[in-house]
Amino acid sequence: MLIVCDQLSPASATVPKTLFSYGNTAFTQRKVQRLVVAGVNRAAADIGNTFSTYPIYEGTQNFSGIHAVTAFFGDVNTTVAIEEEFAGVNTLALRTEAGRTRIGADALAAPTEHCDCIIRDVVIVDTTTMKPGEFDRFINWAIGRRTPV
Repeated sequence: MLIVCDQLSPASATVPKTLFSYGNTAFTQRKVQRLVVAGVNRAAADIGNTFSTYPIYEGTQNFSGIHAVTAFFGDVNTTVAIEEEFAGVNTLALRTEAGRTRIGADALAAPTEHCDCIIRDVVIVDTTTMKPGEFDRFINWAIGRRTPV
């Protein structure tokens, strides 16, 4: 999943902000979020396994302003990147319930974690079917989309 957005929340607003989510319950959603870690905005992929949630975040890029965020949600492995800076891999047997999808907040029946951003693109692809070089072209296209209209 790739999201190009202008993330506007200051790091002083420490409540998580969700850009995209799917799933029905708090511990079975998969989300792309803005978290504050050590006083800095970070892009995160948050996953659940029925009992808790486990965010993984990219820890070198300040997720303020216009960015291309890529999140990979697999059956076991999850990671997130800003532009081409990837976080490590979170290895966890996931659980996702079919259900609602929401852009700009979490997917609970009564949404919370509303994002403070301008979302330009949300693109969902199956990277496992891409031919050699297609993923690099896809990321380059996304990085080019950061330029304001």
